[in-house]
Order: sequence, then structure tokens, then C-alpha cells
Amino acid sequence: MVLTCPFCKVTHLTKQGLYRLTRIVLDIDSFYILATESLHCVKCKKNQIGWSEAILDQLDPATRSTFPVQMMYHSACDTRVIYLLRHRG
Repeated sequence: MVLTCPFCKVTHLTKQGLYRLTRIVLDIDSFYILATESLHCVKCKKNQIGWSEAILDQLDPATRSTFPVQMMYHSACDTRVIYLLRHRG
């Protein structure tokens, strides 16, 4: 799959290595750490984080469904937790 730059929408993004920050994700019975790639646009020279909505929105639904995390500004929550909260009595 080819990802395009969300800023200039013209070129392909290249990998820049791991993004410097990780996120702690709340799961049903524990926490886990999420890391991502930093992506770089060759044309406009801007960087993008792999878990950003602009990148995730480019994925097909089957691939997107394998990313079970709802990202927030400083935290993240596994979608299983969100599902349980929505369906509790």
C-alpha cells in the first residue's frame, strides 16, 4: 500500500525510523506500549506520525481494523475497552 502526504497530497511517504515517543494503551486487563514509524514527505519535507488520523484514513477497512486503538492527545485506549463501556448495562 502506498501512503500519500496529507499536506501536499502528491508524493509517497518514506520511512524515517521509529517515532521518538510511545503511547501507553489501556486494555481490558492491562496496559501495553504502542510505537509507530515516523513518515517523511520527500517533496514538502514534512513529517507525519504513523498513527495519525490522516494516515489511518488512507488504509482500507480490513487493514484499519487491525489497529485496535483509539488515540487521544496524551493517551490511548484499546477498542475492546470502548466496546465494553458502550455496552454495559
